[in-house]
Amino acid sequence: MPFRVIRQRVDSFLQRCSKQKLFPPIVGGVAWLSTQTLTMPVEILVVVATLLSRPRWLSIAFFAATGSAVASVVFYLAFHHLGWALLIERYPEISNTRAWLEITKWLSDYGVLALFAFMAFPAPVPKTAVLAFAGIYRLPIAEVIAAIWIGKLIKYGAYAFIAARFPHRFRAAKRNVTVS
Repeated sequence: MPFRVIRQRVDSFLQRCSKQKLFPPIVGGVAWLSTQTLTMPVEILVVVATLLSRPRWLSIAFFAATGSAVASVVFYLAFHHLGWALLIERYPEISNTRAWLEITKWLSDYGVLALFAFMAFPAPVPKTAVLAFAGIYRLPIAEVIAAIWIGKLIKYGAYAFIAARFPHRFRAAKRNVTVS
């Protein structure tokens, strides 16, 4: 199914749910599903949900980060337990890629802090690859969970904060612009 169709369906679903008391946990569930299925970036979900319910931006960010973090931890644990052999069996060329070299360098130099940075900042590196490589490195599970969740909470919190305030700033700037 094309991304545009998925996004339209998610937007429609969120609009129907946006007035409900349980809207932020619903967003968390959709974030979990989006992360687990790799169908839609959670950043878009957070922005759309925040624009639908601006006063709840903080709880939207919290639940989206929690849902997405749970799904990411599932990926991490799968890679952690399946290990290097399965990854190489399925993708033998992976160890020769630039992404592999860069991510493994970061992980070997900085460990869990690198994982946190990859989760917190909108990097051009696919997060699933980072989780796979981190799983193979056998980092401490509790630290991995904290790095993933806190990183996502910071990132989605920033997206929600900006989305909650952007329309107000936009309207104020629009009033100050004169038409010539």
